[in-house]
Amino acid sequence: MASKTVSRKPISAKSKRTRRYSCPNPDAPLCLRAIVKKILKDKAFAKFIAEQLCKAHHGDIQAAKCVDSYFEPKHDELEALCIPESKRHKLQKCRCTDNHKLLLIDVVAHGAAKRL
Repeated sequence: MASKTVSRKPISAKSKRTRRYSCPNPDAPLCLRAIVKKILKDKAFAKFIAEQLCKAHHGDIQAAKCVDSYFEPKHDELEALCIPESKRHKLQKCRCTDNHKLLLIDVVAHGAAKRL
């Protein structure tokens, strides 16, 4: 009796790249400079973050937590952007339901992911 073989659809290189990022981030969060650099350098990461940002802005708490796990701007970076002290403190403490911090990387993520 002949054995049945199961053929599997090969996983494309593109889908492998987008799946390598998990939520939450297993590593330390990136500062503003580092995440912008990674977004511009790694199109798969840009697409992943852009998708999570979009979901977060539509109220998806898990997506907001995901982005939070990847991104934590430093005080000196916010100061260099001329953001007033009162707003810097709020941006650094934003979590999940308050998406103001996420706005710092929206344009670069969506632009690099070719979603603009």
